[in-house]
Amino acid sequence: MIAELRAAGWVVILRVLKTNREHKDRFGLIDSILAEGGTRLPRVRFNQNTCKALIISMQSSPVIGDMKNDKSSEGSASVQQENSTRLSDCLQKSCGVQFPWIDGRT
Repeated sequence: MIAELRAAGWVVILRVLKTNREHKDRFGLIDSILAEGGTRLPRVRFNQNTCKALIISMQSSPVIGDMKNDKSSEGSASVQQENSTRLSDCLQKSCGVQFPWIDGRT
């Protein structure tokens, strides 16, 4: 894949995520970004008409125990999988990779 991209003229820079942030840090990061309270934070907004599944996923991701997502919706036959916690997990991990300078306590 990398060779194909380079052959097509792309500049490929490999970045490996060595560790995932702790759950509490990911929640803090997303809360800080979505609150739009800091000047160092990116502004991230979601269109309620085109991002319904992500919004439902975030609203349906209760926190249990030690700041971890309740993953029961991922195995539930009664929950449409696009509305499970998977999308909110992707958002948390993506923001952690895209904005590594934000520690979640900004």
